[in-house]
Amino acid sequence: MATEGVILGRPIKIDGASYLQAIRKARSTDDQAIAKIMGLDRSTVYRFKRKYPDVLKEAEAIIDEIVNIKISDKLDKELFMNIPSIGEWVLNMEKQRISKTTINKYIVCMLNICKHLKIHPDKLTVQQLSELTLKMKGVKNSDLGFSWAGMRKPIRSYFSIIKGISKDLLKSLGIDCSDTEGTGTYAHQRVTKEQRANFEKTLRVAIDECIVKLSPYYPLKNEIYLEILYWCKFMYYTATRREASLGLILNNEENIYDKDVWIFSIFDKGKKDKPIKWEKILTDFALEDFRGYLEKRFGLDYMKVEKVFPIISKMKETFINPIMIKALEYAGKKTGIPAHIWRHTFAQDALDATDSNFELVASLGGWVNINVLIRHYGKRSKQSKIKGLRKAMGLPIVEEKIELRW
Repeated sequence: MATEGVILGRPIKIDGASYLQAIRKARSTDDQAIAKIMGLDRSTVYRFKRKYPDVLKEAEAIIDEIVNIKISDKLDKELFMNIPSIGEWVLNMEKQRISKTTINKYIVCMLNICKHLKIHPDKLTVQQLSELTLKMKGVKNSDLGFSWAGMRKPIRSYFSIIKGISKDLLKSLGIDCSDTEGTGTYAHQRVTKEQRANFEKTLRVAIDECIVKLSPYYPLKNEIYLEILYWCKFMYYTATRREASLGLILNNEENIYDKDVWIFSIFDKGKKDKPIKWEKILTDFALEDFRGYLEKRFGLDYMKVEKVFPIISKMKETFINPIMIKALEYAGKKTGIPAHIWRHTFAQDALDATDSNFELVASLGGWVNINVLIRHYGKRSKQSKIKGLRKAMGLPIVEEKIELRW
């Protein structure tokens, strides 16, 4: 006899609403994919499909709508990412450790290309995109949401990953990664020592102006100040890029630490934009400064910390950038690249301090090819030329002390 209040049989683990939700997330009716999302056995999903054919029919209609989604000017990024091929593309880029910022730019670019051509991404051909790339080469200030400079890498990525087309073929059709006319334009942007000192003061002002009282971040003003300031210092001392530095993990087992040197194992952009593992080093006064930040931010047990910049690593770029742009402008430096400018500053300061030792600077800062450094930073200053000439002529030289120091 059954006990009152007890339902006999197997407990319900799946219902129509949860199944359809999983279908939308998986963008597939595959039992294994659905089971993985729902945390169930594949057999449970299979039995549910057999028992409720009407729900399965609704699921198939959802997939059909996603696969054959109509490309129009109203199509947004969220719906675009529901297309199975786009979802697969994004997943592959994530596996390659491509940064979230880059992935987002690639998705938006491909969305705008599809909307412009009014063609579903699955139906795009290499010839169509080759013609579009050629057409865009002479266009300046495009309002289409993509440009010749910005469209080639997303196209190469999508076609090589999803359609298996070789990059050599794409290159032969004009979809290459050659330098654009403006390549290196920002390379000589630099935050001077005086501007860096000012930045420490103006950053607080910029935070006060950008964070309104209703913002959920307002009570964390001081923490945000510390995180942004020492994030910038870390980028300056190591030349680490934005996303890689924000993702810095302190208790990473591959880091090497002693009282004099801290070597961080970081995945950052490498050859052909594929992230590779770099060793970034802090020592002496740079290390002491960094340890001082950790102690102020996390207390004496900071070695147990995972994320070094936990608050700002969760913030959107559109929230942090205005703060940094304003702080730098108040400090005397106008720039549109408030994070990447620290990598440029490292390159110039380090080259000056090492008398243009390109190989050493490339190794420390994370440049796979020293030719990039030479091409963008190899032009000698007037003072350097005069110094070299005097040295060649056997004349006395007044040595100026140059340091890589905040």
